[in-house]
Order: sequence, then C-alpha cells, then structure tokens
Amino acid sequence: MVLALLGCAGAAARGRPWVHALRLEGVRQVDRGDLEKKLGVEATSWNPLAPKRYLDPFAVTEDQARIEAFYRARGYYGARVTAAQVLPRRGGASVDVRFVVDEGLPTVIDDVVLAGLDDLAAPLAAQVLARIAIARGQRFDSDRYLQTQDTITGALKDLGYPWARVTGRAEVDRDRRRCLVRYTVDHGPRADVDGVEVRGTVAVDAARVAAETRIDRGDPFRLTLLEDARRRIYHLGVFSSVKVRYEPVAGQPHRVRLVVDVKESTFNELRLGVGFGIDPLHQEVHLTGVYVRHNFLGGLRTLRLQLTPAYVVIPAIWNVQRHGPALTAEGVLTQPRAGFLSQIQWTLGYDLGVEYAAQYQGPRTSLGAARLVW
Repeated sequence: MVLALLGCAGAAARGRPWVHALRLEGVRQVDRGDLEKKLGVEATSWNPLAPKRYLDPFAVTEDQARIEAFYRARGYYGARVTAAQVLPRRGGASVDVRFVVDEGLPTVIDDVVLAGLDDLAAPLAAQVLARIAIARGQRFDSDRYLQTQDTITGALKDLGYPWARVTGRAEVDRDRRRCLVRYTVDHGPRADVDGVEVRGTVAVDAARVAAETRIDRGDPFRLTLLEDARRRIYHLGVFSSVKVRYEPVAGQPHRVRLVVDVKESTFNELRLGVGFGIDPLHQEVHLTGVYVRHNFLGGLRTLRLQLTPAYVVIPAIWNVQRHGPALTAEGVLTQPRAGFLSQIQWTLGYDLGVEYAAQYQGPRTSLGAARLVW
C-alpha cells in the first residue's frame, strides 16, 4: 500500500523524460544548495521510493533568468548563463540538465552612510551603529542590505522608539562594480507604555492576564517587551494562541498601548501512559495518568493530579529478593500572582513503595512560595 501511494504521489510522465541529474558548472562563489532551491528544474532523488521528477522544457529557459537574478542579488551583476543544455541519457527515458555559469566579478561596497542619528545621544547612536552588519569593502548582497535596514529599525525600537522608520538606497555602478549604500533614519519620539489591554478572553479574567505581563503603566517601551509578555502569557497554559502588538494612543505620541490578542484553549488535559524502569537496585513497570485543570476555580490557578501505580521487583526479575506494588498519588495546586508573591504552590501526596528491607507508605504535603526578584 505504501509503494502504491508513493507512486500515486508522483507527477504523470506524459511522454516526458525524467531528470536524472542537475549539473551546475562554474558555480563557486555562491551557495550551490541555495541556488538549486530557486530553480524549476529538479533532479530525481537517489531514493528508489521517491517519485520521479519529469522535465519541463520551459523551466530550463526560465531557470537561466533565475540563475542570473540569483547572482545579481548577491552582487554579481555581470554573471551570465553561457550554456543551458538538456542531455539525453542512454535509453532516452531520462536526461541530465546542464547549466554553465560565468560568474564574473563581484560588486564591492564603497561606503555605508547612515543619516538621521545626529540628534540621538552618543551612547544610543553607538548601539545602533553596532548593529550594522555591512561595511566598506564587502561584497554587496541585497539580502544582507535589506536585513540591515530591518536590524537598524529593530535596534531603534529596542531603544524605546516605537515609530522608528528606516529607508535604504543602494546606488550601484555596474561598470566600476561599486556600490554606495545609504540609510536614512526617522526615529520619531521615544515612548512609554500607557497600559496593557487584553482582548479575546471569555472565561479567563483579562485583568489577571494583564498583570502576568509584569508591565506597568509608565514603563519605558522596548521591542523586547512584546516577546517577553507573549511568552509569559502563553506559559499560563490557558491559551492556544497569544499575539502581542502595540498601537498609538490618540494625541499622545510619547505613549503606546500594548494589545494582547488571545484565544482560549481547552482548560482540561488528560495524559495516559505506560513505562518501565531499570536500575542496579530495582526494576518496575508502571502506568501513569495525569489530569490538569487550567484556570481552576478562576484566578489562573492550575490543578494537577497524577496517579502512578507500579509493580516493583528487587533487584531484578531473574533474581527476585523482594517484590510488591507501589503507588504515587499527587495533587498540586498552583496560584500565580498572590499579592507580594509571584506564586504559591501546595502539594498533597500519598506514596507506597518497596525497598530492600521494608515496604513503606504514607501521606506527604508541602507548601511553597516564590517571589521573582529579577
């Protein structure tokens, strides 16, 4: 059945030969694997169960343009495909596709100019400049040029400028193979957080969720605040998706409001499993059942119940000196954000076990409190 399904997954031949190999000759200065991923012609895998890749003659012509565009994006504006051939193999059922590339010489960056940082404090401007990943004398790469533009924007937002915008311009002289890169910065005003608004809650208290972000009104804006808040809220275990963004406050350019969009998930989890354990002192087989109730009685509490019955043999099944049942039953109630405390956790359990000299059983309990200080 698997072989039949794999056969059905392949494209129909319709009289076309299949591609045995894709040969790229003259490719030395760029990543060959990245280039192959951009092409329409695809060689058939060596795996005999993989479907055959059939030749599309139009793709060969289009791939010539794709190869030259790939090189131009990496600073090789003089790169040309000097040959594109379809070479039949013995029997005529398959072909090799061959491209010959003349890479030419790369375009080099003459200078990188960054304008618009003059009114920033020197330490802040230095942090932005430290993020620039391109420099004079390097080969011009359009992807790296665009990534640097995004990096500068992100650096400014991390420094508290939520409305920062960066525009870039690359002036290429193809005859001289030189490039001048210019970035112009409009950083806008520095801003503080006006507050946190949670949207999408139904059963969960939105105010408690906002408190879990640990972001207060008046805190300096940082782009990293968004990911930190998203991670904290998602780890509460009551939401299937969490997105955090920011929006302007009308009439207050120095303020931003964080908006948390959430989608509540099921509040109940049940996990069942079976396992065994082996060590020099004992062997056991056990079952495990775990039930978790999120938002237990509201307030983002979590109730976790676990039951693990087992049968233990000491020290091994081929040398039984002692054996008997074992059991671990445990309930854990966790309350986040209780006044001054970050978390309170109460555990109540019952244990039954087998050791070399005795069998033990009895209840246990513990109460823990935590305060996040950093």
